[in-house]
Amino acid sequence: MDLFRLAAGVALLFFGRQLFWLFVGSLGFLTGAEWGRFYFWPDNDLAVLVFALFFGMIGIILAVFLQGIAVLAAGFLGGAYIAGILTARFVSVSEAPGLIVLAGGLIGGFLSLLFFQSALILFSSLVGAVFVAESLPGDFSFKIILLVVMFIIGATVQYLLLK
Repeated sequence: MDLFRLAAGVALLFFGRQLFWLFVGSLGFLTGAEWGRFYFWPDNDLAVLVFALFFGMIGIILAVFLQGIAVLAAGFLGGAYIAGILTARFVSVSEAPGLIVLAGGLIGGFLSLLFFQSALILFSSLVGAVFVAESLPGDFSFKIILLVVMFIIGATVQYLLLK
């Protein structure tokens, strides 16, 4: 899973806007993996992989055939994923952590519709930076610094490629 997360993270950092289907498919895959492991099969890697592949394929199909829905779904999943990571890392929430994740998803979905190109660049860079930081070894401080640096580099490269 870490190798996939690292490879997807690097691709999203630099080409997330151009590879929209990869962005949505990666978010679907990783969301499916997280949900599968947390809610259904904590000890069954094969079941989690199949569940994750299913969600990844749904994401790719949405991205290719139903771009408007995929934009909303990508923003929602990206916002939810980031809210979940930040909540787990920085906030001690014992009640309703799902509401924070839902709120992050709704904010991400709204922003992706309102500012599609910029939101896609920022979300794909941020999610790519999170994927890279989460997949590499190191302490928390190193990962935060890496995340910020990778986000800035990824967003800058994508904005330069937009011109």
